[in-house]
Amino acid sequence: MAEERRKAQRTPVSAPDEVVISGSGVEAVCRVRDLSPYGLRLEFTAPAQAEAVRRGATLRIASCEGPMGGLLCEASFTVVWKKGDSCGAQFARPLRPGPEADYVSL
Repeated sequence: MAEERRKAQRTPVSAPDEVVISGSGVEAVCRVRDLSPYGLRLEFTAPAQAEAVRRGATLRIASCEGPMGGLLCEASFTVVWKKGDSCGAQFARPLRPGPEADYVSL
């Protein structure tokens, strides 16, 4: 099994927000499945959109409705792994949790 390289454990999001990601010629709608200050796991809502995203792509969260919007909107990230309709990403800058952190299940 591959060695875990995360800086912090990701916390599952209790009611996933839908976000629009864009960059590198891609625009896709995703659900945030888990989150840490350093990264997140996204699940694509359409298989064709998932196919367009490549490992190493630099993207940003273009829009985010819901409680996590203030924390995630405009965050830039790099895709570090991709499998099926999910991908894992590392933020360009760590997030600074605020009141939105109550939105994730602990």
